[in-house]
Amino acid sequence: MKRMLLGLLAVGLAGPMWADAQATLEYQGTVLTGFDDLTTPDGSVQHSNLTIGPLAGDLVLSGPLAANALNQLVTPVSWNFDSFGSVIPFDSSFFALAHSGAVESTSFSFSTLNGAIIDWSLNLSFGPQFGTNTTGVWRIQSFGPGASGQDLWSSDVGGPSFSDTQRATSVSGSRGWTVQAPELDASPALSAATFLLGCLAVVRGRRSAK
Repeated sequence: MKRMLLGLLAVGLAGPMWADAQATLEYQGTVLTGFDDLTTPDGSVQHSNLTIGPLAGDLVLSGPLAANALNQLVTPVSWNFDSFGSVIPFDSSFFALAHSGAVESTSFSFSTLNGAIIDWSLNLSFGPQFGTNTTGVWRIQSFGPGASGQDLWSSDVGGPSFSDTQRATSVSGSRGWTVQAPELDASPALSAATFLLGCLAVVRGRRSAK
């Protein structure tokens, strides 16, 4: 009976290890093609073809996504995506800091079906930054699973004397999310093991005394 109670106590103490498990998601997409329209100070528009990618990134969540959800908003612990040559890096470290008074925002949303991610989006905005008044709005969207789906890239960056608009969509090819093994906090498990060993030592000591 005593051993059963000690075992239950150890499991209870180790429980937070699983509750604190983080989910790491990695995305690998394909090359995107589209156009780039740059408006110069004289008002003329320079149109060019655009090829970027392949789209790739990763994010760490505090826990797994819901198995069936529509446009579930999440706040990652950390994230990092390819910024396709932008002067502003697409990662949580940059957007967590203040930059010359610029207003920054990020949002992630996921739609899942039976545990599989079917749609997702990343929205970023930055500016206006003092000194340059540069602003930027970026959006990455993905619809449908695997090669049957499509990735979309949208970028609108501008300042007092220019604006740059980019639009691109993915070509056919393998794409999708990979969920890595959860990162577990080992400290509760170590505490539980230490507690259990201590209790066993006390029990054995009492038996020896008898």
